[in-house]
Amino acid sequence: MKNIFFLIIWLLFSAAVANAHDEFDSIQCSGDIPQALIGQKEKNGNAKELEKAHQSIGLKYLWADGLAEDSYNLEAWQICNNEYILLLDRRKNKQRIADVLSLPQEIKAKALSLPTHCERNGKTIAGDFVAILDKTGKASLKPVRKVWEINQSKMKFLSLSTENLVCEAEDF
Repeated sequence: MKNIFFLIIWLLFSAAVANAHDEFDSIQCSGDIPQALIGQKEKNGNAKELEKAHQSIGLKYLWADGLAEDSYNLEAWQICNNEYILLLDRRKNKQRIADVLSLPQEIKAKALSLPTHCERNGKTIAGDFVAILDKTGKASLKPVRKVWEINQSKMKFLSLSTENLVCEAEDF
């Protein structure tokens, strides 16, 4: 009887420890942060609780974007004093981190955008993008400094050429 009692206590403790795991547990500032995140299952926890649990890596929730009917969501986090955009695969309720974009340091001087309309050589190009735009000037279409397409079939960020590319500055 005593053994069963200890077995039940051990199972309860093990279950609590297993449930405490989240997508940021394996991150070390000295390590490869995108690699540590890719493949992790998102726990849908409260951002403030996650930030508190991971103060040692300076975790800070920045923003999220996505609609219920989308096959993906985007989440931006500050981790170890750098900013990352997580591509969350929502197909078949996976909610796994499919890819991670490490934003360049110059992002603070430029403008991050999730443009809804981009053109190359005057022709509209289809797709979903994350872009760093030059927001100088009054034109609605801004020159692109850096751009990534969200490839929904592969669930990857793909770096694209910025040659002759302009996009609308759609801030979030």
